[in-house]
Amino acid sequence: METTDNTRTTVFQVTGLTCADCAALVREALKNLAGVFAIGEAWTEKAVEVSVTHDPLAAPPETIARAI
Repeated sequence: METTDNTRTTVFQVTGLTCADCAALVREALKNLAGVFAIGEAWTEKAVEVSVTHDPLAAPPETIARAI
């Protein structure tokens, strides 16, 4: 994993994901974005918390949100 000094971890609350296959599609979309270094997920009763470690200049939160 290549990171820079300018990394940030942003957490997105994603609703509507009902299975591991849905989450895999999200991970696949995110890993193809330039500037994304790591992706994590935590399932709750109402949503999936997707944490993304990224370079905010190369992959701003708005771009990540659109990919999700």
